[in-house]
Amino acid sequence: MRVRGCRDLAVKTRLFLMILLACGLTGSHASAQGEKAAALVNGEIITEGEFFDRLQRIRGQAFLAPNSQLRPETAGQIVLEALLFEKLTLQAAGKANLLLTDAEVATELETVKKQPQVINGLATHAFTEDQIKYDLRVQGARFNLTSAGAKVTPEDVEKYYQAHIADYTIPERWGLSLIRTGSIETLAKIDTDLKAGKSFAETAKLYSDDVATKANGGDIGIIFSTDTRVPAVLRDAVRPLKLGQITQPIKIEQDAGPGKPKVASWWRLLLKSKEPASVRPLNEIKTGIERLALIEKAGGYQVGDKKVADFRLTSVIKINLPGYESLASKK
Repeated sequence: MRVRGCRDLAVKTRLFLMILLACGLTGSHASAQGEKAAALVNGEIITEGEFFDRLQRIRGQAFLAPNSQLRPETAGQIVLEALLFEKLTLQAAGKANLLLTDAEVATELETVKKQPQVINGLATHAFTEDQIKYDLRVQGARFNLTSAGAKVTPEDVEKYYQAHIADYTIPERWGLSLIRTGSIETLAKIDTDLKAGKSFAETAKLYSDDVATKANGGDIGIIFSTDTRVPAVLRDAVRPLKLGQITQPIKIEQDAGPGKPKVASWWRLLLKSKEPASVRPLNEIKTGIERLALIEKAGGYQVGDKKVADFRLTSVIKINLPGYESLASKK
């Protein structure tokens, strides 16, 4: 499987892992002893158990190519190709003495286990520590194959950081409450009550037709000022507010379907909190930036993937699953 955009073992490994989890492609790391072989790669077994475990957990995201087009392969082809690529990556790295050590895997595992998605996944038994360690070994091998021989200077690291500063910038955050109504008559009542001193929360509970927030006084939590899921007209109205201020009524029209008139609603938003944008300083994330700069200096992950592809040309691959024999071809 070609997972693009994962450029750093310490930082991007976690993205790699999340992609695998989202696609249902997280490694099974099953024992080959006593199990039938779905495939053999240079004599090493990919078990039928590994294949069918992955197949049962594949999700829709796995069928999307990097250009967001649907992939032409079947679910089984996607899964088996992923397993072949992983096995070849580990073997190529092993041949070059570029595998992660057990100590390195253990260190990275402790970092990954602090991520909320991983904490939840382990708690709900969506995956195991062994599966995470397997994925860390694969991505570590891919990273090392790519970066072997490359070096970066402090100037390279600073240049990379400045060029990608947006990736390390946390946008301004707003704590908001809303009142929404589709009735111009109700809007007048809302304005009257707010002018009379009734609290925003009480007014929301009385009049708002937003079911998700009405019961808790209109509270919608924290949003980023750059969140494109929030209409720009709403974000533009909130931006100049001071704490405790309320927007004027904002009219939003939405399509109701072909041949139908647009449906109008009126929104009022209360700014309850505001946190300024901030940038993570380089000294906090220097190790990760160094590795990202290293991969860029090396020429990108396609360099490591080309090494795996070349290794595949000299490998012996046997497919035992009927209908999948074509995946054994030299690519």
